[in-house]
Amino acid sequence: ALAGLFASPYRREDGGGDSYFPQTAKSLLTGLLLAAALEGVPISTVLLWASDDGNQKPLNVLAGYEEWDFWRKTLKGIYGLTERTRSGVFGQAQNMVSMLSRSEVRSWVDPQPGAREFSPYDFVRSSRSTLYLLSQEGTRAVGTLPLILAVAVMEAAENYGIENGGRLPVPLVAALDEAANVVPWKDLPAMYSHY
Repeated sequence: ALAGLFASPYRREDGGGDSYFPQTAKSLLTGLLLAAALEGVPISTVLLWASDDGNQKPLNVLAGYEEWDFWRKTLKGIYGLTERTRSGVFGQAQNMVSMLSRSEVRSWVDPQPGAREFSPYDFVRSSRSTLYLLSQEGTRAVGTLPLILAVAVMEAAENYGIENGGRLPVPLVAALDEAANVVPWKDLPAMYSHY
């Protein structure tokens, strides 16, 4: 799901164009994100791996987990593509996570000594917390990070609601002014109706 959010700006909704590179890059990102999680390394490591199609560390990590053999084989197939095709897939994946190259982004998404970690699970259980998602266009934009944060909170709220018989004990208010600009979540219209 996380790879899908990173890939969402690169998928054409009209069905036009070649979907091979965005779809294969999404599969690559899925495997890289899984390997990073299993290895316990910061998410920014995924950018380093996507920037070096010769670094097979993710394959080595996945080889240590029999239950994730499907993803090891998937990555092995991508690493085994012809040089030109592999380069295109890795380049697309690198673009999808390129915001992780910025130090100010890494300071928010990679673990920092002494910093408090944001937990969507805890946030939705608090009756007095507020979260503001702000974004801007241009060179200061942070890509899909507001989208990922919003989806994580909404999914945590949905799960908490399920735990409580289908409703949150304290309703979550999501003010959606400019939501399409800040949170370009293609599932938002359907989820808004569901919520």
